[in-house]
Amino acid sequence: MTSAESGGSDPVTSDSPELAFTARALKDRGLITMSRKNGRWQAEITDVGRFYLEHESSRPPRASPS
Repeated sequence: MTSAESGGSDPVTSDSPELAFTARALKDRGLITMSRKNGRWQAEITDVGRFYLEHESSRPPRASPS
């Protein structure tokens, strides 16, 4: 996942705490993962997230209840 403010080239990390709420919501929908290392997180788009972006779905998919 990249930051829109930077033209989409910088990864979204814990260095952008203002994006944490959005990142968590995307994670809950299965559109990104959030890996954690040394107390910091970084968001990565999933295959489902790529599919959603490529097909411009009007509604993001909901994660299956576990």
